[in-house]
Amino acid sequence: MAALTQDRSPVYLKFRGKTLYEDEAPIATGETVYKGSKLVQSLSTGRVKAAGVLTAAAWTIKGVCTGFRSDANGNNEGSGVGDTAGTVRAKFVVPEQYLVDVAAAIRTEAALNTTVICADDQTVGGTAIGTNTGLNQILAGTLVAFQDGSSLARGWLRLGQAGIRGKITI
Repeated sequence: MAALTQDRSPVYLKFRGKTLYEDEAPIATGETVYKGSKLVQSLSTGRVKAAGVLTAAAWTIKGVCTGFRSDANGNNEGSGVGDTAGTVRAKFVVPEQYLVDVAAAIRTEAALNTTVICADDQTVGGTAIGTNTGLNQILAGTLVAFQDGSSLARGWLRLGQAGIRGKITI
């Protein structure tokens, strides 16, 4: 799978269960976020950006982007591109479960109920993600079920919670 290059279609932006909370945060300067992106938040600045393997370790999974707000232009919809002043904000939710793409390497039943890693803003994978380039891994949450038992290409993610079987080691 690849990182999002446009807002995710509502057909593919699916949640299961209740919304645990909703919030918004400024987008990191120069970063582009799309509706449907898994977001990570900087522990030092509080700004968010699209999830993936990162060069800095001080980021944590935050939620799923559902829209934007801009203080700069006065309308309720921003561009999704962070500015220096922090006026463009991403609206996000933390759903009970979120439908994501699953990297081919972990498309097995053994991956269920394990902690998975952000491969990009729409895909989760195993511990091989980012290790060959020395990047930092961001734990996405627990892969709780596959959407389709035949392809295993998409699965339900419980954001930010460690799996009961530990981190996947594929």
